[in-house]
Amino acid sequence: MRRSGRETMEEFCLKFNRMLSRVVNPPGLRFRAGDAEFLIVACHQALRPAGFEVPEHEHPYFGVALMEAGSMETFCDGRRIVCDSGSNTLFFMPQATLHSCRFGPAANNQNLSINFQISGPGAAKLSARLTDKAADCGYQVPLTPGMAALLREIRRQGNEESTSAATILRHLLPVFPALFLQHSFPGIFEEQDGEELIRTTLRQDRVGTMKRMLSAMVRDRNPAEIIARQFGLSVRHVNRIFRQETGMTIKAYQTELRLSGARNLLINSNLSIAEAAEAVGFHRPGLFSTFFHDHFGCTPQEFRARENRFIPIPPETDPD
Repeated sequence: MRRSGRETMEEFCLKFNRMLSRVVNPPGLRFRAGDAEFLIVACHQALRPAGFEVPEHEHPYFGVALMEAGSMETFCDGRRIVCDSGSNTLFFMPQATLHSCRFGPAANNQNLSINFQISGPGAAKLSARLTDKAADCGYQVPLTPGMAALLREIRRQGNEESTSAATILRHLLPVFPALFLQHSFPGIFEEQDGEELIRTTLRQDRVGTMKRMLSAMVRDRNPAEIIARQFGLSVRHVNRIFRQETGMTIKAYQTELRLSGARNLLINSNLSIAEAAEAVGFHRPGLFSTFFHDHFGCTPQEFRARENRFIPIPPETDPD
């Protein structure tokens, strides 16, 4: 996990948990699948010392957890389940299931968990089926690349503490259980398969979802490929969907986001032009200057000289 040089693991977890608490509560985040309604009730990071023990307990929600550092040993239903940061698996604990936990010998054992409840006419039957499936797979399921990418983005946005990050998280968090259920228990829904579950979750605002994802991926290379994987579609198809509503490709829209972000940095910070370009994903200042001039009709230096609010700015050489 990437943290700033002076930020400790404890500070990172506290900041993340504050942010996610604001995003989730109240009243929680909901999405529907078939006749069931899902409610995200919590997302948090826990940091436990070596040997920390949690006595036998149960909780009124389903929990999915990823060990990010160290290990965790859980005892449930006469079984011993070991999860560690290198296992590439998710720990899945059903609601109302007695279990106890003991954390490993590492100085810091850290996990990220997302908890959800199920309601609606089919909730009891679906919950019972999920509980049985969890026991059948030993309370562990493989972590797919799509789920791993989504959790990384949730972590990254949770460290931002901004209004835009909160908006993105309100979308990303409900998508995670959909992906999790699709890949881990594809036959669990009688009326919808896993692919339809994703379509149902995202159908109402598909391009809006893509835009929010792009806001979160402004520095990423090949954003269309990442979005295509998340939607389970081809790059060509997601670009066609996006172009139909916006008139531009995903890459072109990302470039506009980058330029808009760079413009704000030039106005509202004393970063150098090269630093502002790097911050939004332009790794070559000369290329940034070309794009900036084509888009705004002036060079970054001219724009800053005209609009700058931070006086004085140290002189800098032409980035070309």
